[in-house]
Amino acid sequence: MQRLNFTSQVLGPGATKQLKRKEVTQTIRSPQSDIVKALHAGELAWGSKGADLIEVALDGKLLGNAYISFIDEVQWDDLDLNDAARGGFDTRFALAYALRRAGYRFQELNSYNLYRIQFQWQN
Repeated sequence: MQRLNFTSQVLGPGATKQLKRKEVTQTIRSPQSDIVKALHAGELAWGSKGADLIEVALDGKLLGNAYISFIDEVQWDDLDLNDAARGGFDTRFALAYALRRAGYRFQELNSYNLYRIQFQWQN
């Protein structure tokens, strides 16, 4: 089973609390992330029909299982306040700061290819 890993160091305290409450339903990932590679390779089904179950973990601890409902390739300018909120952030600035902590700090954010992954928690 694929695992979607989060770290509290990258998320910060607010988004970490929301993730623990299973209120986070979106993540932004690089093309090199394991989950994006698995989706592109067809090793992981997503969408409304036949989506595979994934594990969601925070700092190595399993929080629960989810299904990936949507994925698309975006750039920073494509993301709005709704994207930030789904990721557990109050503002786009807070999301940008988390992306910088995640390693997107060597270029302007809009120069990176990003993947927006939305997921739904399993009941």
